[in-house]
Amino acid sequence: MNSTFRYDVFAGLAGDTFAGTGTLTIQWAGVAGTTRVIQMSCWDAGLIIMMSYDGTTFGPEFEIDQDDPPIQLPHAVRAVQIRNSVVGAISRYQISGWW
Repeated sequence: MNSTFRYDVFAGLAGDTFAGTGTLTIQWAGVAGTTRVIQMSCWDAGLIIMMSYDGTTFGPEFEIDQDDPPIQLPHAVRAVQIRNSVVGAISRYQISGWW
């Protein structure tokens, strides 16, 4: 069965800050660069996330814990920034965006 959704998956190790070399800004390749659904998972340590609806201005930080199940949000998101919730505690992450 074919789906009308396409997706991008980003995975790796989070840095300790949003600025400098620890910055990860995920830009979606989808239609107009905006997701329809976003899913976030992390392992080994917690993760702080900020989402942007326009690709420039980021909203408030929120945290997901390594023990949380994957979080799915039906939001239009153009970019995401992440960092470790505890400095030096490396979080593995996977963020998927469907568009």
